[in-house]
Amino acid sequence: MIDGFQELIDVVDRKLRLLGISSSEAKLDHVGYKCSSAEDYLQRKQDISKDLELVYEGSVRGSNLGIFKYAEPIKYKNADILGVEFIMPKDGEVSESFWEHVEYVVSGNLFEFVEKHPNVTWDTAAIDKSVFPKVAIRFENGTCAKFHVENVMDEVAKFE
Repeated sequence: MIDGFQELIDVVDRKLRLLGISSSEAKLDHVGYKCSSAEDYLQRKQDISKDLELVYEGSVRGSNLGIFKYAEPIKYKNADILGVEFIMPKDGEVSESFWEHVEYVVSGNLFEFVEKHPNVTWDTAAIDKSVFPKVAIRFENGTCAKFHVENVMDEVAKFE
């Protein structure tokens, strides 16, 4: 179940390079998996809990999700993947199960990062949120790249 995200990372990284965003300014943090239903989420949560620690489960902007941490970060190419996020569909939302997004940490602040890349069509709806602020680039196939200034494990530690 934990396999398969590598292809998404490779595709998203290629798209980011074409947009002028380099791996030196956006450090890979974690990957996100969109579940098809609450039942699918609960089954995947049960399966993954054998190998990863659930560090956060709750609702963020209307989506219920769980964030799971590897005991040791997973090495992929030159990056350390800290964990995996599983997302339940919102009420009434119909979704297939798929690797949905890759999240990156950027230095500085999100406003400066967006300004540095004016040729990108940004989703800035969550740029100034008090909980999990981020910006995103949405791709045509339903996948996306999300950017924030703290790694996900530091963000969820605030809720303990």
